[in-house]
Amino acid sequence: MGLSRNSAFTLAEVLITLGIIGVVASMTLPAILQNKQNKELQTALLKNYSIIQQVLDRMTLDRGVRPKSSDFDYLEFTPEFLKYFNRTTMCNEGQEGCASKIEDENDSNNKTMIKEYLTYNKSRNVSTTYFDDGKFRTLTEYYMFENQFPELLIITVDVNGIKKKPNIWGHDLFSFQLLKNGKLIPAGTPNTNFANKNTYCSAGSTHKLNGIGCTYYAITDKSYWKNLP
Repeated sequence: MGLSRNSAFTLAEVLITLGIIGVVASMTLPAILQNKQNKELQTALLKNYSIIQQVLDRMTLDRGVRPKSSDFDYLEFTPEFLKYFNRTTMCNEGQEGCASKIEDENDSNNKTMIKEYLTYNKSRNVSTTYFDDGKFRTLTEYYMFENQFPELLIITVDVNGIKKKPNIWGHDLFSFQLLKNGKLIPAGTPNTNFANKNTYCSAGSTHKLNGIGCTYYAITDKSYWKNLP
């Protein structure tokens, strides 16, 4: 039995339907891809948190005591930490595949910024503060350190490497702090140096370190990855 003339779609109806499908896809596909990327970055963050913990555990076995921030003089921590990684490359200024510095004329107190990285809300490049005491890259990550003061040892990792976007603090760049008692904490943990969320992990902050305090929330807040600026 043949189809009636009225049951077939006209060319105009087909084109309209395809157009609607295209509009819906264009609206939903970016969100789907963004959610997928965020999930991958979340997984990479947890993986690297575990890796850093494991390195500190191995350092404890080798040293006989838990490493503490006060154990390391200026620039001493990075080479010790590096020993526990395979296939790494130490980074120097201007080296291919490594971070580079730029001048920030809007900041009279600290004019040196990192060209490749932005703060949490993408409002400016991040300051080199807490990044300039040693850097190295693995096949998939990029590590940077601050080891100038005994009470403030910072480990920062780009969980998908410097060559992959977004290169934003609190998105794929995360910081951890080794305390004087040997405990490793995500930066932004309450009652520690970067606990002020309005300054260090805020869509409205213009601070040059905005994003350093996001690690705590990226690990503990289930809604964090759905609300990135």
